[in-house]
Amino acid sequence: MKKVYITLCALLLIVGNATAQDYYVIQRLIILKVVHNEEDFSEHYRARNARLVFYGDKEGNTYLANEQDNSASFGEIHLIDHEHNEQTDDYPAFTVFRFLWAYENTYDDRTGFCLIKLRLSYHEPATTFEMMMVTDDFDVSGYKGYEEKI
Repeated sequence: MKKVYITLCALLLIVGNATAQDYYVIQRLIILKVVHNEEDFSEHYRARNARLVFYGDKEGNTYLANEQDNSASFGEIHLIDHEHNEQTDDYPAFTVFRFLWAYENTYDDRTGFCLIKLRLSYHEPATTFEMMMVTDDFDVSGYKGYEEKI
């Protein structure tokens, strides 16, 4: 619990003089597999309790945090587009989101933009995800995992 509080405090410092009450968790995705520029970093992410967390605020803005132990990349989501597909005999229901993420890192001074495509597949009893991220310097990362029920 202490790690979660420290991470949340670090995230809030990034976005200004906000308080913990200004943000609420929309969705938490647990990361099981990560490939960055064709190199597997899955063990590194699993060892650091990595997760993708979507936050909302009272003004209706949406934020994404790529959290690991006591560090994170955090920022606002822009230009959200999505499409939902119902379950068929061959595939579970799924939703695909596309958006632009403006981020800042807590562990260095890097800021930037990423184009993201996120697919949520609704299986019983769990929701799984696949996410592809392309940064403004053309690094490519792929993430896979499942939704943590909150």
